[in-house]
Amino acid sequence: MTDTTMRDKIADILNENTDLGEYLFDVADAILAALPELTAPQWQPIETAPKDGTVIFVWHVSTTNSHATFDSNIKKAQYIPDLGEWSIDSLGGNLTPVLAGWMPLPAAPALVTQGEE
Repeated sequence: MTDTTMRDKIADILNENTDLGEYLFDVADAILAALPELTAPQWQPIETAPKDGTVIFVWHVSTTNSHATFDSNIKKAQYIPDLGEWSIDSLGGNLTPVLAGWMPLPAAPALVTQGEE
């Protein structure tokens, strides 16, 4: 059910009592508006990251070795239990990663197939 459909059904049910209906309609709008923020992945301390091979996003802090400097940024990573270390995409060299936080990968986008629009 889409947000619009849900909103319309709520409006139909509350149409009989306009004062209460308008108030609850405003509450429903506020709840629907807040849902994306409430369900979005949030940064968490790196100490709480899964260490079972789950692929996650990590915040890699600037690092320098004798060959290169790597700026702070988001990297896709996973902990390799057998090696006891992080595997981080696009982090070359023999750098020890400095990780400040992690978050789960977001859900894949919903794909629109032909005929659905």
